[in-house]
Amino acid sequence: MLEKFKPKNLTKSKRMKPAEINQGVFVELMATPTRKSAFETFVNKEHFMNSSFEAELLVEEYTDTVNSIQRELKLASLLEELIMLHRAKNNIRDIKISLVREYIYVRMNCYRPTIAAKDVRVIVGTTFQYGDNVDALFANADFMGKAKQKIEFQIDEMIQLKQNELNQFYGIPSYSSAY
Repeated sequence: MLEKFKPKNLTKSKRMKPAEINQGVFVELMATPTRKSAFETFVNKEHFMNSSFEAELLVEEYTDTVNSIQRELKLASLLEELIMLHRAKNNIRDIKISLVREYIYVRMNCYRPTIAAKDVRVIVGTTFQYGDNVDALFANADFMGKAKQKIEFQIDEMIQLKQNELNQFYGIPSYSSAY
């Protein structure tokens, strides 16, 4: 079925809604440090229900099938996370500004599997530097340029970490960019 899958015309550029950048398929199936995998959740439901012999056999077959494709699912999940990070990097807009004490934070949607908030947040400066008028900050081209640059840098770091994880999956050594 997947070999018949062909992406739609890739030359057309249709603007994604901010929340769509974070929508994946396989990433939602896999376990994270904060949640069980969708497979495990599905199978564990069987323990809380009245079950038949037939259902138990089907669950066993299901478990064997899922276990046999775990490597492919993990690879698809890693690739999906990288795709979503690149999408976020290439679509830095719909930035939100927050003032917390004297700090000015900016944030935008970005998939992060280990954090409940699906966004990236960075400190751009202080209210001493730029003032505390949010509308004026949005209108300040220098501030917004710096905000985009800092978000992009943060996403680049996330991409590098995920790329290292993918390299490790393939058995390719990863080298730190720090000297």
